[in-house]
Amino acid sequence: MMTEKNTTKLFKARLEKGYTQARLARLSGVSVHTICKLEQGALKIENAKLSTVTALAYTLGVSIWKLLDDWQMSEQLRRVST
Repeated sequence: MMTEKNTTKLFKARLEKGYTQARLARLSGVSVHTICKLEQGALKIENAKLSTVTALAYTLGVSIWKLLDDWQMSEQLRRVST
C-alpha cells in the first residue's frame, strides 16, 4: 500500500476524482499497466509520452502541470513551452 510520502500526484488526482485505475484506463485510453507503473513510480510521469500525460490530465480534468511530480522539471518545461 502506498503511504502519503510516496504517493504520486497522478494517484492523488485519480482518488480525488473517485476513479479506479480500470475506469481511468477506460476513459483515457491509457492502459491499466501504464497507470499502475506511473502511480508506483516505476515509470516517472515526466518520462511518459506527452500523449499519455495529456490523456490522463484531460480525463481527470486537471492541467498537465498538476500531474508532474518533479516541480523543478515542470518549471523547466513550462519555461520552454512559453
